[in-house]
Amino acid sequence: MQPDPSKIRALLKKTAHHDKDERFMATSDLATELEKVDGQLDSSLQTPIRDAILKQLDDPSNDVQSIACKCLCSIVQKFVCEQVEEIVDKLGSLLVNGKFELRDIYSIALKNIISSVPEEFGPAISKKLVRRLLQGLKKTKTKTDTQEEEKEEERNHFNRLIACLDIMKDLTARFGFTMQEDHKDILETLQPMLSDAQVEIRKKVATSLGSLVGTINDELFNDLMKQVIDVIKNVDFHDEKLFTFIQAVGIFARNAGQRVSSYLKDVVPLLITICTDEKVTSDNTEAAIDLRENCLQTFDVMIIQCPKQMLEHTESLMEVSLSLMAYDPNYDYGSATDGDGDADMADADGGDEDGFDDGGDEWGDDDAGWDADEKDGGGTQIVVDNFGDDDTSWKVRRAAVKMLTSFIQTHKSTVQQYHIKICESLLGRFKEHDTTVRLDIFTAFQELLLASIIAEQGTSSFSSNENHPFDMPPLVRQVSSFQLMSQKLPEMMQQICTQFKSKTADSKVKNGLLGILRDLVLVRQAERSVRCDVLPEDGIKGYFGELIPDIVACIQQNTDVQLKSRALYVLYLILQRHRNEDCATIVAQITPCILSSVDAPYPRVKTRAMLLVLRITAVVRDDVTQAYEAARFDAIIKSLFEVSFKQLSLKDIEGEVKQAAMKAATECLARFGDALLKDKVAPTLKVLTERLANEITRETSLECFAVLAESPLKIDLSASVAAKVVEASASFLKKSSSTLRVTAALTLTSIVRESAAISQVELKLICALVAQCADYIDDSDLHLCSLILTLITELVKKSASIDKQGALLKEATTKIFPKCYQFLQSPLLQGHALDALKSLFSAFYDSTQGKVLSFEQLKNELIKAAVAKLSRSSYSAIAQCLSVLIVAANNNDCIGDIIKLIDSQNEAHAQVSLLAIGELGKAGRDLSTGASDLEKRIFATFNCESESVKWAASFALGNIAVGNMEKYVPSLIEMIQQHSDRTYLLLNSLKEIITHYSTTQALAKLLLPFSSTITPLLIANASSKDEGVRAMIAECLGKFAVIDAAIFKEIESLLANDDVNTRATMATSIKYSLNKSTKYQLPQSVVTAFLKTLSDADLLVKRQTFLSLNSILRVNSRLVVSDLENILPIVFQATVTNQELIREVDLGPFKHRVDDGLPLRKAAFTCLDSLLDCTPHKVDLFEFVKFLKNGLTDESPDIQMLTYQIFYKVGTFHGAAVVGVLDTLPEVLMKGIKQKMNEAKGTKDSERAKDILRAACKALWTLRNVPNVNKARKFVTFYSRVEKTKILIPMLTELKNQSPKTAAQ
Repeated sequence: MQPDPSKIRALLKKTAHHDKDERFMATSDLATELEKVDGQLDSSLQTPIRDAILKQLDDPSNDVQSIACKCLCSIVQKFVCEQVEEIVDKLGSLLVNGKFELRDIYSIALKNIISSVPEEFGPAISKKLVRRLLQGLKKTKTKTDTQEEEKEEERNHFNRLIACLDIMKDLTARFGFTMQEDHKDILETLQPMLSDAQVEIRKKVATSLGSLVGTINDELFNDLMKQVIDVIKNVDFHDEKLFTFIQAVGIFARNAGQRVSSYLKDVVPLLITICTDEKVTSDNTEAAIDLRENCLQTFDVMIIQCPKQMLEHTESLMEVSLSLMAYDPNYDYGSATDGDGDADMADADGGDEDGFDDGGDEWGDDDAGWDADEKDGGGTQIVVDNFGDDDTSWKVRRAAVKMLTSFIQTHKSTVQQYHIKICESLLGRFKEHDTTVRLDIFTAFQELLLASIIAEQGTSSFSSNENHPFDMPPLVRQVSSFQLMSQKLPEMMQQICTQFKSKTADSKVKNGLLGILRDLVLVRQAERSVRCDVLPEDGIKGYFGELIPDIVACIQQNTDVQLKSRALYVLYLILQRHRNEDCATIVAQITPCILSSVDAPYPRVKTRAMLLVLRITAVVRDDVTQAYEAARFDAIIKSLFEVSFKQLSLKDIEGEVKQAAMKAATECLARFGDALLKDKVAPTLKVLTERLANEITRETSLECFAVLAESPLKIDLSASVAAKVVEASASFLKKSSSTLRVTAALTLTSIVRESAAISQVELKLICALVAQCADYIDDSDLHLCSLILTLITELVKKSASIDKQGALLKEATTKIFPKCYQFLQSPLLQGHALDALKSLFSAFYDSTQGKVLSFEQLKNELIKAAVAKLSRSSYSAIAQCLSVLIVAANNNDCIGDIIKLIDSQNEAHAQVSLLAIGELGKAGRDLSTGASDLEKRIFATFNCESESVKWAASFALGNIAVGNMEKYVPSLIEMIQQHSDRTYLLLNSLKEIITHYSTTQALAKLLLPFSSTITPLLIANASSKDEGVRAMIAECLGKFAVIDAAIFKEIESLLANDDVNTRATMATSIKYSLNKSTKYQLPQSVVTAFLKTLSDADLLVKRQTFLSLNSILRVNSRLVVSDLENILPIVFQATVTNQELIREVDLGPFKHRVDDGLPLRKAAFTCLDSLLDCTPHKVDLFEFVKFLKNGLTDESPDIQMLTYQIFYKVGTFHGAAVVGVLDTLPEVLMKGIKQKMNEAKGTKDSERAKDILRAACKALWTLRNVPNVNKARKFVTFYSRVEKTKILIPMLTELKNQSPKTAAQ
């Protein structure tokens, strides 16, 4: 859309108005009008607009200048390239030769243009602008007559250089790859300036060179690095230039880590020598301190950007880090009481003067994860007097700790061998007198704790759990010997307790200590895999006596709400993760602070305190059927209930407090409502009933009623309360909220099943509920449907006590069962919904014994439901219901009727009868008594034209053997040998048998005698040309190997067979041999032979091997973990598209591309996903990402989707470790995203393309929020452009809205 030219000209006229407000508004309106333009602006308007805006850059009003700069962003996107070139050239000229006082405005304008200009304009505008910038950098100072003029010219020259360097940095950062012709001139101009006398100029030059190092050619880069390294080698450490050159190395590493990595063997020893040189270590001047800080910060960047290459320097880096972490020449810790610092020593407020830009909150004391909503609710922090401002040694200690933290984050597996050494050093520095450094030490210690384990939810901090307090902590699978860290537990606890009492332990320090304590409890006491080493269950129980008073003191103080809330959460974790008998010893000690916290004026404090009330009730009386120490705990429980009930009764409180109060009071009643709180049941039920009418609390209220109903104390809900709950729940089932409907169904089920009060509820209300439930028996919400069916089942079971007249059962027969028969025809019926439906049929017949609906009626209705053209799953569901009905009725006569239906002309009925026979056989029924030739009659149906009937017959033939193995197994084997044309179906029957008997060792022994006939049969068919037969053979072989381990020898030998099909079948069989009954173990020789097929020349064998490898990684990665060094290169290489495997098929009117390598690549990317999930400690993440990014531009949408999902996991669980490789992604990401954006705009597969774009946005959003991400400048810049992409904006906005407020920034 083009704007009205007359309107534009009117606005242009106003831009020259004498009133600055008019000029401002006219320019603002002009920018708004330009935003509305689609595409390029009319060429006749471009020149006057350009001249008007450029003129306004010289406007005397700052506001007008500012809006003109903003307007330039819109202009460059709507103008032709030639116009933008002229604007840039004019601004460049003004920047170099214009007025000194307006240079900042010109600089801002150019920065806006560089960031906003379309990509395709880059080569043209960069060529124009770089010429002007080089002119400005080479321009010398003009001679002056007076000293004042000389000073003015000096300022002007300095300002010009700074401005030109700033613009050069931005220009090369975005368009450096298009400026190859100018790279040499730029470097020849900038390199000498690294030795400039002014430190500000040197820093700007280093930063500008940093933005260029990623795009210059190898020759220029080598010359640059050689110059920098030579200067570092030869310059005296007192020379200020050394600081700049060391800083330059860090900047280069941050911007082009992989290029710098080849020089680390020269740079790292140099910097270590500087840090450890006696001249430097003996010099405590500020210059020497800054030099060491700069070296450490450079190490920090290198560790993040080049983690693999820095590994060879681990020993030296550890030595430097741990020694400089204790560098404190001006403070004598030996004279301090209890090892803590002097209270007069201040927190040094160290600003970043190094130009490294640590990324804002990355190293700050940002406690956003702890009660961000109450930061303003507490008192002021402790402020100590500033003493010793001249002492800047804290900068070295802080840099050393940060470097150590980065090493731990990026080398979690490597750092294991240094655990004890690092642990001892960090514990020794807990006494640090500078609060800022102290908190960094606490952070490093937490990272060390988390590095000792790999959590199911990732290796990042557990702080997310704190904001979801009702979630259980993650399962932990141990990968290193955490026993090593456990040896240091006494020292850890001693230091934590000592520091709590330290004179310098202000709120920040105590918050940090609580953070360590939280992670320590979670790491030590987390639920563990059965394959982990067993840790003592007593946890930190031995330190309760000294620790609990300190935590209680944090809760009882009223100056810091954050500290109070954090202490409550840590106390809750201690109670949750320790044994009840251990926690019972401290209940009396912590009760007073909990009572006061429940009454506190802060919502989060109240909520967490009542979370503790819930836990204490379980500690005191975990098993309500057993007696408890009433004399010891009655008063405590009573006081906790009363304070919770008080909150429950208040009306003007926050929703989360109301919900917590309801849960706390309910839990008290559920455990102590039999005697101690018996008189409190009625008042509580009254309040809970009232809360049903409140939208915020109604769901929690339902949960509370369910808890009371399920209490073993048989709390009397009373008829009136039960009626109100039933009535309210029935109305909630009609609401749109899925969680509310689910909660209502669960509560109703609990009340019907457990509460005697249901029998006193008016029958009319129950019948109305049953009639209403019929509306939810469909496939629109399978979860709710399964809950409703369970509810009906419970009502049927209780029908005798609820309704002696039979109205309830009659309502069920007329309203529920017709819907059930209809539901059985749904292709989506499966899982819990099917199980609930089967339970309903069984319970109904058990309860009525055929008096309401006879067996024949139910059977006929089920068979009638089997109409033609239903899905296979529907026929299976009908058959399963029919079989449970037969079992419930124990009616052998009807089995004969079912067998007769095998020969029915109605294919649907024949199919159901066959499936039902199979289900009965699977249930253990011996069907040979009903029909002596049953197997022959079933086999005869293999001649049926319907494939579905054949498959049902195959299912039945296999499962009848479960009921009578001696008769049917030999018969089946004979059929396989005699009927080669039915091999596939007969093998499926055999698979059914093997699957059943391989589930447990006891069952396996029953089938083992048949091994001598089954094994040769399977191996003989392993080379079949029919892919379906081979797949069946592979599954049978794998599962039968669980029964007969001798088969593994056959598999091992056949993995090297000359026949391709045989090798593929054996490779596939490996994944089926992983069985729970054998604890997922395989013989090592078989694993070795199997892994050799990863390099098989045949694509089919290789793909099947990859798929089986994926199963091994998921089920028991320990089988292959020792061989990963050989496996990983093969998997990585398989992610690369092999052009030789792509062929064109001529289809006449057009040609079709066929990629024979696609199935193998899909399998390879699936393996990458499993490797990241199951063996992350064995994967080099840089190498992993290098090959993973191949999937971003793969032709397969499935691979693209999986790749973005893996990148999401990388960012979520290993973000800090991959920062150094993020800058290699933008180019590939851009290519992949652009391709999908074009597809999303079309009509073909547009929805699929949008799904992939959503996955891309999720991955990018996650990577953008990993720790230290600001050090990946290219990626951050790329993400900022993604944020401005029109089609992606809604997707990113949705992610931001869904993300927790406490997400890492």
